[in-house]
Amino acid sequence: MQRIELDATPWRTRDEFYDALFQVLEAPEWHGRNLNPLVDSMIWGGINELKSPYTIAIMNAERVSADVGDEIRHAVDAIRSGRSDFRERRGEEADVYLKTDTV
Repeated sequence: MQRIELDATPWRTRDEFYDALFQVLEAPEWHGRNLNPLVDSMIWGGINELKSPYTIAIMNAERVSADVGDEIRHAVDAIRSGRSDFRERRGEEADVYLKTDTV
């Protein structure tokens, strides 16, 4: 499984979080910048160039502002929930993970 590490240290805004994440996902420019399209593209696939299996590990998440930290935590939770939904609907695992060093 491919492991990709992102350093959250320079992120000051939610957009910088999404910019970094979409860059490694090789997401199209038109990709929505919120949790629903993130789950769709990472869990259900067919949008991003990066294909499963992979883990994206966000390092230094404790160093970001509360707003950015909240978005990271929500994204981690949304991907976890999306994996569960995928498993229930398809009977198999979505082999993608979004983790932090703090969550």
